[in-house]
Amino acid sequence: MKVWHSNHNPQLMLLYYLETVETLRYIPLVMQSDPDTENFGIANAQTMLCQWHDACLTSFIQHQWM
Repeated sequence: MKVWHSNHNPQLMLLYYLETVETLRYIPLVMQSDPDTENFGIANAQTMLCQWHDACLTSFIQHQWM
């Protein structure tokens, strides 16, 4: 897990997410986050990666906003 003094950089948060997915070789089925702007990249990447690996998920969003 990586940490930074702020989570207000969407590109950095997405990079951390993608590096973790690559390291663990695992994509969570569903993620949750607050609706702040830094989380949109992660939500889109999460949905896209899940849909690439399972065509049955094409019409579903794999991210839940809290």
